[in-house]
Amino acid sequence: MKRHTHSSVLTASAVTLGLLLTGCGGAEDQPEEAEADTRTVVDATGTEVEVPADPQKVVTLHYAATQPMYDLGLMPVGQGDVNEEIVPEDVWPELSNVPVVTDLGEPQLEEIALLEPDLILAPNTTEDDVLEHLRNTAPVYIFTLRGGDRANWQHRTVEVADAINKSDGVDELQAAFEARQEEIATTYADQIADTKVAVVGSFEENNMYVWGEANMTGTILLPLGFTWSEQANTIVATEDEAEVTVSFEKIGTAISAFPGGKNTIAGYSDANYLLDMVEEALAAQG
Repeated sequence: MKRHTHSSVLTASAVTLGLLLTGCGGAEDQPEEAEADTRTVVDATGTEVEVPADPQKVVTLHYAATQPMYDLGLMPVGQGDVNEEIVPEDVWPELSNVPVVTDLGEPQLEEIALLEPDLILAPNTTEDDVLEHLRNTAPVYIFTLRGGDRANWQHRTVEVADAINKSDGVDELQAAFEARQEEIATTYADQIADTKVAVVGSFEENNMYVWGEANMTGTILLPLGFTWSEQANTIVATEDEAEVTVSFEKIGTAISAFPGGKNTIAGYSDANYLLDMVEEALAAQG
């Protein structure tokens, strides 16, 4: 995966992070056959949605659903805004050919309709009037992007997997990820012990983003054995989500700083990339 345009850094005070039955007849069997073509699932808003049992033309309106899709082995036919720099190098050649159907996050309804999707994955930030238009085109499954469950990036993959009927693949992804976390925790146990980390990111000039431990990167780093910075947790303590923009003056001075991948974890590809960066940082510290 390439370096990310919106980069983050890990900072630390010690080290840094036919028919089925013959002879049975006809029209009475038709409804059962039709039912087999769809499934009813419950989306992030608690709404029941009838989706294709085997969706072939899925449109995602945010990269946070696009990545879980390709992690699970399925490419969308239309996608939300995407930057080459945040996509794994082996995925980009195929993903770059997928039409972008949002403009600065705003769904382009006519472009989406022209793709004739059989399912649309929309973030829970999508406006109600836009959802109404989208539902005239295809079933819409709303997944979690913002809110109290924002940090649970694994659950977003579970949501997307349920929508596209790929739930069997989630356990494999999670098992491999946990095994890698355990390997890093064991290999670098002495360096990680009693080490405090903080995660900050830069999105605009003269300001930094600070993340507390109850965030996406926290769910990846804390199981390795790191301890989160009390100062960072204090800065975000009054926020609804464990993140806030602050001026440079509040960042403080760190002994070491290392690239940390993406702060916003879209899926397992991002999470594993963060582990890549942690391993590089630990190896550099010796």
